Amino acid sequence: MIDPAKNSRSVKNRLRNAFGFSVVLFAIVLAGGCATYHRLPLADKPDLSASPAAATSPQAGTDAVPLALDLESVGRLARARDPDLAASRAQVKVARAQAYDAGLLPDPTLGFSLDHPFNGGAASDHHNAWTASLTESLVGLITHGDVHSAARAHYAATLLSWRWQAEQVTLKARVTYLDAWAAEREVKALQQENRAARRVLTAARKAHAAGALAAALYQQALQQAGTVRSRLQSAADREVQARTALATMLRVQSGRRWHLAAPASVSAPAPATVSAALDQLPTRRLDLLALQAGYRSADARLRADILAQFPLLDIGFTRSRDNTGVNSVGFGITLRLPIFNGNRGKIAIDRATRAALNAAYQAHLDRAANTARAGYERLRLVRRELVDLKTRLPDLRQAAQASGKALARGDITRFQAFGARSAWLDARIDADRLRANAAQLAFTLQTLLVLPPKKTTSTPSRETST
Repeated sequence: MIDPAKNSRSVKNRLRNAFGFSVVLFAIVLAGGCATYHRLPLADKPDLSASPAAATSPQAGTDAVPLALDLESVGRLARARDPDLAASRAQVKVARAQAYDAGLLPDPTLGFSLDHPFNGGAASDHHNAWTASLTESLVGLITHGDVHSAARAHYAATLLSWRWQAEQVTLKARVTYLDAWAAEREVKALQQENRAARRVLTAARKAHAAGALAAALYQQALQQAGTVRSRLQSAADREVQARTALATMLRVQSGRRWHLAAPASVSAPAPATVSAALDQLPTRRLDLLALQAGYRSADARLRADILAQFPLLDIGFTRSRDNTGVNSVGFGITLRLPIFNGNRGKIAIDRATRAALNAAYQAHLDRAANTARAGYERLRLVRRELVDLKTRLPDLRQAAQASGKALARGDITRFQAFGARSAWLDARIDADRLRANAAQLAFTLQTLLVLPPKKTTSTPSRETST
């Protein structure tokens, strides 16, 4: 005869052991698949270097900002230190994590239940009933490949966009560098012209007070001095703006001064090189490749949503035993009928999105080709202007030098000497501006056409005075 108390204790022990095993199994699975949390506080102050590091300082690392910059170093430093580029790099990591998430298979669902009878007859006539089930979504398995392809294409698009942005940051740093260099040269030339204008004005004021100079000529001297002073202030403001923009890109406090080396002379690429590069734009330019990857991602999402129409079902297996000791095995299907929804809304959105991306890509490709052609024509025009101006500079310099000697001999007036010197200094300013503009256009064209990078070494800046 079975002891009811002993049988009850045996049942409780089995229940306790089963529950303990389930808890341990759940803890192992949970610990193996869960991540831990760590705080990531926001910054409470700007992350700017107090000053540039000396180029010869042994403490200066590879990313330190030296006191002397050139076109090569400023592009490299901007890529390493630009804050906006660093923020975009974080978005690439997000897209990579999304691709990783899409590559994971959907988890199955495991269910378990246990029933113990407490009354209703002799204990020997009843058994502990239990049910175990395993369910998996068939739709998730069928669409997994296309969903993963869409996420990987999105990651590729994000990475290519970031690389294109890095190219733009390098270009922007070089353009800003050249703006600062040209403004600095203009300030120095206008400072010379301002000193000369002040000397002319001082002499004109004394002559006018003595009655030896007409009022009209005195007003001319005043107007000349005011014009030069206004131009000097404007150039100095442009220099401050360019240097501040450069400091922001290099993550250095503004107000610091660097020695900026002069850019080397550049030449326009051959027409055949430009034509070949235009034909290869869709396979070489990073922004176009990023748009292509984005289009592939949208196309893969469309395929996944089409596949998700049928079969809209989940499948499952069950193993159970009831209170009478009967064991059974079951198979179940949960089918969603595509009557009202059928994923048709998502498919319509995906088709429209893909068509919009197709049109946007064509528009971007057309605009990229025309922008590159316009940049090439502008570069050739600036190069012609620069060559023409350089042929006139020696004559203007010689005239300025001759005017100084003629003024000393008394053959010409101070106004005439100032005019000759101003013409030479203004031509120098125009030459520096055209030189910087030609370099900016050359770097822009190199980026737009994905041309092989040329040597971007700079030449020492020379000041010519007379």
